[in-house]
Amino acid sequence: MRALTALSLLAAALAQAAPLKLAVVYGHNGGTATRPALRFAEHDASRMAATLTELAGVAPADLKLLLGTPREEFEQALEWAGERIAAAHQRPGAQAILYVYVSAHGDDGRGLELGPQTLAWADLKAKLSATKADVRVAVIDACNASGMLEAGGQPTPAFALRAEDRLTVAGEAVITSSAANEPSLEAGAYKGSVFTHHLLAAFRGAADRSGDGRVSLEEAYRYAYARTVEGQSGQHPGYGFKLAGHGELQVTSLKGAATVTLPRNLEAVTISELESGDRYLEVRAPDSRTLALPPGRWELKVWRAGKARVGRLTLGAGQRITLDESALAAAPAATAQLVRLSASPHYCVEKIDSEPQLAALAQELTRALEGQEGHACFEGSQGARLTLSRERTQQLRVTGTVGTRRVDLRCDEAALAVEVGKALAAAL
Repeated sequence: MRALTALSLLAAALAQAAPLKLAVVYGHNGGTATRPALRFAEHDASRMAATLTELAGVAPADLKLLLGTPREEFEQALEWAGERIAAAHQRPGAQAILYVYVSAHGDDGRGLELGPQTLAWADLKAKLSATKADVRVAVIDACNASGMLEAGGQPTPAFALRAEDRLTVAGEAVITSSAANEPSLEAGAYKGSVFTHHLLAAFRGAADRSGDGRVSLEEAYRYAYARTVEGQSGQHPGYGFKLAGHGELQVTSLKGAATVTLPRNLEAVTISELESGDRYLEVRAPDSRTLALPPGRWELKVWRAGKARVGRLTLGAGQRITLDESALAAAPAATAQLVRLSASPHYCVEKIDSEPQLAALAQELTRALEGQEGHACFEGSQGARLTLSRERTQQLRVTGTVGTRRVDLRCDEAALAVEVGKALAAAL
């Protein structure tokens, strides 16, 4: 009886010690009437919500996912979080963490466009503070998002937060996908924004430099920042905070999750849904070998010494698989060819080989060069023939001719349409 009583008291103490974890996740593809719709903001929000519930200890009932809803519903969700936190704080010693993720248009540095309505940075900061969460972590994926940092908190060269069973820090951390006057780009191959794509990979284990099976906020930010700026997206993520305490804030844990452990020292790995071919994760020079994935059927492609190998696996709930590189098949060379129809400004995809992601990129480039806002395009009667291929460095290479002139350039996926448009315009 005494043993049972002691165990009950221990369980109660542990339950009291664990902080309440809440999340408000918002995505809106639309904006004011003057801006074209985003394609993947709502998809990014859905994936972030899934990651927080799978790996960050946020119960589904403790997360609000809002897709394409008006500003009022976002504000109501923050009020809901504040009410939940106030109720939790009635218990002595209770603590709360609030995660807020927003993917939407930025309003020229003034705030967020939540559909046709704008939420100023200062107002967003005030509403986050009003929740009175012990720790508030906000991730803002929008153009010109550094205004959120300027509205409160100071950008600093390094930070470290830690929370175990109890929080040892209190305050606010804000991460933004871009600096002032910078775009926050989407990539068709990712079906999402460049920054959020890398941040999700970080949360799923790619950023676990310590190898302890957990990803801290610091690890996640450093990983996503490095992978975002090493490409040619032209954006520089930032962060600011007002925090007191010591240690690191653990965001996700791979404990109990379905995982795949990769071979050592890979250059890159892409993981795609087997049925759809949609790319789920792309990890470049991972800091950790173990990645958490939802149960399902997956295709993995790994690169070593510039050569790709491919294989498939089925992952069950909680299953842990170590990938056997020797069992993977050599991947054929992957190219996609675009042809500009003579006397027409339009492109068509003539041939796609081997890699579905290149086909998606080819189609995205086709649309971009047909005159979509924000991308270069050109007109003329000269024919052009271009070949799109993936280099050993995982950059894309575009070669071919425009009339009698050669085109040969390398670029990151996010900058593909812009760079090719510039090269073609110069050639003509």
